[in-house]
Amino acid sequence: MPDLSYLLLTPFVGALAITFLPRDASWAIRATALFASAMTFALSWVYIGDFDYDQAGLQFFHQTEWNTRLGTSFALGLDGFSYPMVLLATLLSLVALLASTAISERIKGYYILVLLLESAMLGVFMAQDWSLFYVFWELTLIPLFFLIDRWGGRPPRRGTEFRPLHHGRLGIHADKPAGVVRCRTGSQLLHVRNG
Repeated sequence: MPDLSYLLLTPFVGALAITFLPRDASWAIRATALFASAMTFALSWVYIGDFDYDQAGLQFFHQTEWNTRLGTSFALGLDGFSYPMVLLATLLSLVALLASTAISERIKGYYILVLLLESAMLGVFMAQDWSLFYVFWELTLIPLFFLIDRWGGRPPRRGTEFRPLHHGRLGIHADKPAGVVRCRTGSQLLHVRNG
């Protein structure tokens, strides 16, 4: 069974590959983005055969310690709630790229941002550490801002691109004091893992 890190990194590697392509190679840019997203979608379905629907805890868990003093780590896992969200995120990202044939301006930036957004979304759904979840949550807001600002429709409505940022930051910062309290008290409750 492939590590969840591969699922997380596949769209990121696709975005990185697009950065090396020339701007006028629109066909190659689109093909690379579609290939990376299709590979991510296919990879997300690899886990379904070994997924135990009777188990309530995390499955395919991967953890690498970051800071033992704070109790933070790079921890990824899937459960009965997050795995369907991963499948849905990979499907919607692929459909969004397939439906993007009308994009004719700054296509290189568009496809890079969509792939980065897909990678960040997968990180949000698979993160099993509070600090890692926070990092991925914030990373979703950056490509989202530029996608709404540059390709969010005509005529551009100024200020619209800030709405997801305000709502997203409000939600994540509401939980920040709880994380700080856990860190200061030495509690190891930063991990979501059961058992």
